[in-house]
Amino acid sequence: MRMAGKTVSCPSCRMRVVVPDQSTLPSGSAQPSSAPATSAARLETMDDDGGFKLRRRRGEIEEMDLTPMVDVTFLLLIFFMITASFSLQKTLEVPPPDPETQGASPVPLDQIEENSVVVRVEPGDVYFVDDRSVADAADLPSALSTAMAEGNRSELVIEANDQARHESVVRVYDAGNEIGMQRIRLATPAPE
Repeated sequence: MRMAGKTVSCPSCRMRVVVPDQSTLPSGSAQPSSAPATSAARLETMDDDGGFKLRRRRGEIEEMDLTPMVDVTFLLLIFFMITASFSLQKTLEVPPPDPETQGASPVPLDQIEENSVVVRVEPGDVYFVDDRSVADAADLPSALSTAMAEGNRSELVIEANDQARHESVVRVYDAGNEIGMQRIRLATPAPE
């Protein structure tokens, strides 16, 4: 009754509708002649105060909320970016041979030993710097720097036994880089 005679918007179709007065409604009719004949503006009588209300039509299907999926996607992206950076492996840079040039003749180890510190790597992580035994791999940098200072040598030659572990050879290589050796060579011992 409080809205009788006023113009209101239909909640579902946004059409302007004039709310009829109760005296202008014919008995048993739910729609006045002045209101448009659309299914969106249905009028219902209320039992408690004798007024009416506009019934809303069911809204269209709501769209899915994609926010949680976007959050999960970003978390996965960050996870894979972080784990990809840990998969980098330490490698030794060995230049590939040039196909244009002929193979170099091997240089005898005696000629190289004059200006180089020679480290032998034996099985069981046993190291010899210029035929002196080194007890622990952590002592390699100090033993190399001592040998380098004694003979005024700046190159390193690593001789590894066939049974020595690759990790042992890399430790010697890293120790030579740590103390600043100018050149590090890998030598193959002559077959017996």
